[in-house]
Amino acid sequence: PSKKRRKVVKPAEPEKPRKDNSLEHVIINESHDRKAAKHQVNSLPWPYTTTEQFEKTLSAPVGRQWTSEASFRQLIQPAVRTAVGSVIEPLKMTEDVHDFLKRTEKKGR
Repeated sequence: PSKKRRKVVKPAEPEKPRKDNSLEHVIINESHDRKAAKHQVNSLPWPYTTTEQFEKTLSAPVGRQWTSEASFRQLIQPAVRTAVGSVIEPLKMTEDVHDFLKRTEKKGR
């Protein structure tokens, strides 16, 4: 005859209190949004020195309805122009770029 084994049941860990516990009529979504995470930056882009500067440029709307036509065209103009059909030579992998890619690859994991 086989003996029945007792299952070991661990007690459940107590849940952390919600951030919106003390706030009435407020629900804060605490789940991680993977689609939004793709578009978030980990470090400050080059021309900006403070996060306030960067966020200010993001908050300004870009469109014909909000800005003048000249400003709109300047804002959406590509950084590099090439002639249609011209061959674009690939960038050379310098030591600095190689080191940068290694550092960012390690952070992404």
